[in-house]
Amino acid sequence: MYNILPKHLAATCPLDQILIDFLTSRRLLAAQGTPITTLVGPPKPSISGLLNPKFKTAAHAASRVMVDVVSTFKDTNLREQLGFLYIMYATMRWQIAPDQETFENLPLWLRPTVLQVMVPHAAWIDNIPWPGVRDHLIQNPVKYPFRDFSETYARCARLSWPFEPEDAVMPKSDDSGEVLMNPLFEKHVRTLGCWSVGEPFKERFPELAVAMKS
Repeated sequence: MYNILPKHLAATCPLDQILIDFLTSRRLLAAQGTPITTLVGPPKPSISGLLNPKFKTAAHAASRVMVDVVSTFKDTNLREQLGFLYIMYATMRWQIAPDQETFENLPLWLRPTVLQVMVPHAAWIDNIPWPGVRDHLIQNPVKYPFRDFSETYARCARLSWPFEPEDAVMPKSDDSGEVLMNPLFEKHVRTLGCWSVGEPFKERFPELAVAMKS
């Protein structure tokens, strides 16, 4: 199962283009002999660049691309940005190198559904937490264009974290000024029950709110 990848359409939006172009470039490098371990990067993303751009250049390429993407979500709080970054990075690592390690690093709910591997769809859909929502988006692509969905989703996505936002990260021990994701916060990111959406999303897409519970 770990080596059965989602089927993607040609890019349907700028985010698709970024994801597909990066994935294609990594696969080309792999075909040219670049070690897979070099291409996929470490198991966890570098998050320092999200808080301070000066740290971005030293990060692995996959982290840099995902930080660039998440940084465009201006209406999204830090905790959700960190959660999006974690999800997108884990998904990209697996799609670059679909082996047991990268697959098992995906939360169970982020692993592809039958529809994802059977039906060509927009690449951005693979990064939505709820399997039922991903399936609904795949089955109704005309009804949910990226712009309509993403503007509301980026504003309304919520990640439960009972502490201060700054407690989601912790300093590295090397005095570099960089930070790591707090392991407790990572557990929240990997728990589907900690993800929800606000009322404007439920009012705009009530059928997707129902799919979150399936």
